[in-house]
Amino acid sequence: MKQLVMGALMAACGDTVPSQTTVQVERLTALELQVVDHDSDYMRRVHAHVGSERTGALDPAARGAGVSAHEDVWQIGDTAHRVGHDFYLEATNRGTVTGRTQLEGYFAQLTNNPSFIVPLGHELAFEQSEPGRWRSYYLHEPIVLDGNAVINAEVDDRGERLVVLADLSDAAARTFGQVTSQIVGGKLAILSDGVVVSAPIINDQIWGGTFAITMGSDNGDENLDAAKALAAKLDRD
Repeated sequence: MKQLVMGALMAACGDTVPSQTTVQVERLTALELQVVDHDSDYMRRVHAHVGSERTGALDPAARGAGVSAHEDVWQIGDTAHRVGHDFYLEATNRGTVTGRTQLEGYFAQLTNNPSFIVPLGHELAFEQSEPGRWRSYYLHEPIVLDGNAVINAEVDDRGERLVVLADLSDAAARTFGQVTSQIVGGKLAILSDGVVVSAPIINDQIWGGTFAITMGSDNGDENLDAAKALAAKLDRD
């Protein structure tokens, strides 16, 4: 389970000196921010249908596709009486077939049943949560912000994880602050070219106009290349 403290990551970073310089490329809308519907009736029903190691009775179709059901649980605020739940499906790569492909195929099959059609105003997205392993997210369809909101982006590779730092326009920063104030205790998905790269928990409303996109669990060459590519797509300097 990956949980990041968004309030700390997204604080203003005016005193941060980036260690990588991005190059100018053609402007692309590579980034989208969408709210995760993390405690939905829909994903609860999907989770129950698939089954889990705890509940048993895995759906044979899910088992055949290598799909399993899981749940993130986290504490909201300072009291243990408020907790968040995020129900999701997971699959690992099988040979040349990615876990994402297996998840997409399983959901396509599942939605042949009218009771599992994705409700209006929602959509599914997927994240490679670790090498060779993919998970699903159930998102509110409206896009909170996209790449056009970013005025500058650069890679910071000094910590344990690679981070793309993105500066928002003044108008986008106000929108971002308003949205995060409404979803405290929930998750906000950050997507690059339609793939979730991070979905941190929002612990507090966030102002300041700078946020960080965490790019995976290591600083290997593949992650570094991906971070540079994302920063280059977003950079407007």
